[in-house]
Amino acid sequence: MTLSVILPGISGSQAFKKGLNMGKIKNLIWVALAIALLFATVGAVTLTNSGVAGAGFVINGTSSDFTGTEIIKAGTASLSIYLERLYISSESGVSWTASAGDLGASGATTTILGPVYVAANTTTEFVFTRPIKLSAASPFVVSQSVAGNGTVIAQGFIRE
Repeated sequence: MTLSVILPGISGSQAFKKGLNMGKIKNLIWVALAIALLFATVGAVTLTNSGVAGAGFVINGTSSDFTGTEIIKAGTASLSIYLERLYISSESGVSWTASAGDLGASGATTTILGPVYVAANTTTEFVFTRPIKLSAASPFVVSQSVAGNGTVIAQGFIRE
C-alpha cells in the first residue's frame, strides 16, 4: 500500500516557513494512515468509511452473510463510539441485532438494539436524538438471523 500525504497549497519547504513542525506533520500522516485503513474488507463484510477526522464517521457495510457477529466500527482504546443514525436493509425478511462487544476470547456482546425485524427489500432507519454511547474501546457490531444480502449504514462520532 502506498500512502501519500498532500497538504493543500503547501509545498514541503513552505511547511516549515508556515510553522508546521515535524510533530504536526507526523500527526497529519497518522490521520491520513487511519483514514486509509478504514477503507478495508473485514471478514465477509465490505466496509466503506467516509469519515473525516474530527467530524465523525459514516460507514457503509455490505455483505451476503451477516449471520456471524460482524464489526462495523472498531473500538478505540479509552474512547467511546456514539451512534447517531443507523440504517439497516435486507434482501430477505430477517431480524437484525446491533451490539457492542469485545469479540475477543469471550466473544461477549451487549445488545443495544434489537432484534429488529425487517421485511424483504426494505430499509429501516433509526435516528437517535441523543446518541447511543458504547462502552469505551467496544466495537460496534451487528448480526442477522439468516444469511442473505444486507446493508448497514452507521453514522456517529468517537469521544471520551
